[in-house]
Amino acid sequence: MTTMMTAMRKPIQAIGVTSCLLLASIAWAAPPANQASGGGTIAFNDSLDTIAFTAQIDAAGAVKGQAEFQLRDQSLTFHVVVDCLQVSGVNAWISGLISTSNDPARVGQRVLWQVQDNGEGNAASPDQVSLPVQFNPLTSCQTQPTLQLVPWTNGNVQVR
Repeated sequence: MTTMMTAMRKPIQAIGVTSCLLLASIAWAAPPANQASGGGTIAFNDSLDTIAFTAQIDAAGAVKGQAEFQLRDQSLTFHVVVDCLQVSGVNAWISGLISTSNDPARVGQRVLWQVQDNGEGNAASPDQVSLPVQFNPLTSCQTQPTLQLVPWTNGNVQVR
């Protein structure tokens, strides 16, 4: 009986140590320093385009996120892997590489867009977003270029 108890104790101890390490790694994971997320539709050229995105940057500068664009006015859809996020007040500039698209020529191209969080509730103005624009690979969202913003017809943006 003692041998069996000792044999069972080792796997249980290993599970306990592994659980502690996992919890510690979660606790040590850096929380985002800034983040932007949202989604919805915008009216553009007599169609409703759909945009959804999430992006965050931690205190060490590591960026992660993704976005999906359905630009019906251009019959174009694409997915972006986010690699840059810059936040200033209620505005966020986000950019990344197109990873998939119904137009294969666009895969690998860099795109940039801007969002604006105008608050919550009926008294707040609608949040705004720009259409994604291609840009020079040497430029990044850190330059915070002025882009034409349009209000969401339906949707929400959170910039923190």
